[in-house]
Amino acid sequence: MGATNVAKVFVNWPASGLTQREMLALVYMANISLDKDYPPVFFGDLQDLATAIGLSRGTASPESVRASVMKILSGLRKAGAIVSSGQARTGIRANYALALDLETTFEPVGKGRAIQWKPVKRSLRWVANSATQDANESAPSVAKSATQPVAEKATQGVAKSATQPVANLATPRNTQGVPRNNWEENNRLLDASLEGREEIFAAANDDDFQSSTEDEYAAARDHLQTLEDHGAKLLAAVEESNPDLSLTQRVIEAANLARQRKGKAA
Repeated sequence: MGATNVAKVFVNWPASGLTQREMLALVYMANISLDKDYPPVFFGDLQDLATAIGLSRGTASPESVRASVMKILSGLRKAGAIVSSGQARTGIRANYALALDLETTFEPVGKGRAIQWKPVKRSLRWVANSATQDANESAPSVAKSATQPVAEKATQGVAKSATQPVANLATPRNTQGVPRNNWEENNRLLDASLEGREEIFAAANDDDFQSSTEDEYAAARDHLQTLEDHGAKLLAAVEESNPDLSLTQRVIEAANLARQRKGKAA
């Protein structure tokens, strides 16, 4: 089904400004679409979508539920995450192409049920703004260095831990000398990585911590996009081991695991 599509949502869209419910709807649409399709297309029923994201609970009227779903779909269209086929009418349901890659969107070509999708290059404003902000925040500041040496040192430590989370840890083995399974290894690496950052995070002030986390997230997102499955398996491992982590931290920890495995393979 849509494991790779879901991974793209987690990697590419947390910084897009989507609401929590819009993000949940996009994850659901990605999950039931097919990874092999280009673009992946949501053919699902809107009532099923409403149920999946919790709109059908309680005593809400069908009209109210439908209005809420349409508002969410409108938000996803405006953000650029989905594209409507524009063919909704009696006997024909509108389909939605999922434009999950940041550099490409799609245009519907054809009529009725014979819709084809044409890929089109794009530049999302919020992606460009985020890149500009990252560049500005990464510029050196002499005044900040002079007045906040401790915080800067802590921030540098966080950045270093992002690229070398647990590089020097030995591979754990059981009493017979057989390596532990991948899930247990993932759990150990994640726990060690998180524990190793606690003192550094505590030393940094709020502004420095936020800037460092954003830099880590951007680097982690770019790294996962270079993997064959866009980090889908690693993201699943992170969520299994640490379900309370935010989306941003899941992406960061998944990238750390990828770097750790690459280092071992080398």
